[in-house]
Amino acid sequence: MPDVLTLVGSLRAASYNLALARAARAAAAPGLRLHLAGLHGIPVFSEDLEADGQPAPVRNLADRILAADALLIITPEYNFSIPGGLKNALDWLSRDPRQPLQRCLVAVAGATLGTGGTRQAQAAVRHVLHGLGAHCLPLPPLEIAQARRHFDRAGRLTDPATRAGLEDYLSHLGAWLPAGDGPLDSQPSPDRFRLPGSNLHPRGDRTPA
Repeated sequence: MPDVLTLVGSLRAASYNLALARAARAAAAPGLRLHLAGLHGIPVFSEDLEADGQPAPVRNLADRILAADALLIITPEYNFSIPGGLKNALDWLSRDPRQPLQRCLVAVAGATLGTGGTRQAQAAVRHVLHGLGAHCLPLPPLEIAQARRHFDRAGRLTDPATRAGLEDYLSHLGAWLPAGDGPLDSQPSPDRFRLPGSNLHPRGDRTPA
């Protein structure tokens, strides 16, 4: 049974991306296990700090990635790109001599309060991952825009169409994991993963999620 470490790219306690990660864990098929991870405690990268040894939160995250069968990164979009905390974690991971992201199977998803669906943040994350030698899920990323329409105030996913899209996405993730890739012509249309209310907008997103 594949184990997927789900890394949430937001530090906010009431983050919609944390809510999405929890919804994904609950929606995963019986043959797929999702485990949550966060960025708390990871210091800003500095070679001076690195000289004193790898910080424990970084070591723990790297250990968990190496122990998992795949990594699912769920991220908001800040000012058209990757949140600083998530990029900082990727920078730390790239310095680990074990290279936990090299040849790692990675999928990317995200939710935002705006209309962009975290499209640009996800593209930026995938760009970094490709540079670090990771294998990214050859499907369009799961993009949830206007997150308030999909979740209630308690962070529960309430929209049936969004839940169905999430379940479908996780199903394809589970099917992809054994081989680590798949023929691109067998992949579904990008529109299949663009959920209601998630129309793309060239402005990107500025709002925390």
